[in-house]
This record gives sequence, C-alpha cells and structure tokens, in this order.
Amino acid sequence: MNFLRYFNHLIYPNVCRSCSEILNNSERIICIKCIYNLPYTFFEKEKENEVYKLFLGRVPIEFAAALCLFSATGTIRDLLHQLKYGGQSEIGIKLGNILGKSLMESKYFTKPDVIIPVPMHPKKLKKRGYNQAEMIAIGVSEILNVEIQTEGLLKILNTKTQTKKSKFDRWINVERSFDSSKDVIITYKNILLIDDVVTTGATLEACSSSLHKMGNNKISLATLAYAQ
Repeated sequence: MNFLRYFNHLIYPNVCRSCSEILNNSERIICIKCIYNLPYTFFEKEKENEVYKLFLGRVPIEFAAALCLFSATGTIRDLLHQLKYGGQSEIGIKLGNILGKSLMESKYFTKPDVIIPVPMHPKKLKKRGYNQAEMIAIGVSEILNVEIQTEGLLKILNTKTQTKKSKFDRWINVERSFDSSKDVIITYKNILLIDDVVTTGATLEACSSSLHKMGNNKISLATLAYAQ
C-alpha cells in the first residue's frame, strides 16, 4: 500500500500525501478530510499540558505544545515518514501552517520575536537535502509572520538517531550536541523553538539550554507530534 502511494505521488503529484485521493482546486498537499481527521492533541488549549510538563524542573519554558499524537501506525506517522525520508519537504510546510494556526488560537501563546528550528548536523543535512524542522518552521512563519533564524543555534555533534533509545540514553546522546554560534548571538528574545516530534524532550532541552546560555531569552516550544 505504501509503495502504491509513493508511486501515485510520482505520477500524480496533485494527490493528497495521506490518502492519495485527487486534490480539488482549493486543497494543497493534504486534503481537507485528512486534515480534519488528524489526531490532534489540543495541548495549546491548556497551559500545563503533557509536553509542558516534560520540561518542569529541567529547563525554563514559557509555553509548549504538540499538534498531534504520534503512534506507530496512522496518518501522522506516515506523513512524518514522507517528510523525513521520502523527500516530501512540502509536507512540513503544510503541517507547519496548521501548527501555526493552532498556536494563534491559544491564549497561552505569545507571538515570538524569532523562530528557530532544531538544527541538523551539516553532514546529515547534506545527505537529506533539507532540515525537516526548518520546513515546519517555514510553515509556522508564514502564519505568524515571524522571521526564522537558522544561524544562531548549531548542531556540533553528528549524533546517532534517537529511535529506540531509552530516556537516559537520549539525554546522553544530545547533552553536548548543540551550541551557540560565535557569529550570531541571540539575546533578549522571545524564541519559538520548532521540531518534528517530542518524545522525552532531550533534544529540545539541550537546544533550550544553549539558547538560555546566550542570555535573557524566553523559550517556547512547538512540535508536530508528541510520542507518548
């Protein structure tokens, strides 16, 4: 079934990346039905949601939310797989648009001064061709009308994938993976940090710590999915 979907995407690019149905003139990338049926968390509607609680006592966070619940099978898993491994970067922008709209509707969310996607190591970026977190950030930026900064936070260690690692191993894997740039210093900013999936929060914690060390920044977090 997945092979047929990818084949359809190559031959008929104007189809929904989720269900492979033909898109109408008002639809783009994902059809309205599939957007409606995404497994939304609605975390943006409550301050101390499950993602926010991940970081209590670990790193200061102003706001945190994830758009959807992630599961081993299902629509969001399939879309994220296409985004990360199938070269479908436009999926990230589309889902980023949806994420941005959900943030705009939250009474707990403050419009940021800058959006920062979780960076990739240059070697991995060269291999993949794009940073999926940056694609999501582009979509969010289009809705919030806020600039994206990709040079202030750097991935300095080419760590192995976090998949199947324990909570402790994930933290060890990324603890010293990120650092601030010596050329671009970000201070006194409200920052929205963007990633694709949050599981234990190790990656976002490491990034947030680096941004806090730059000085007097306030950090909010938003991801496309939360893996319970």
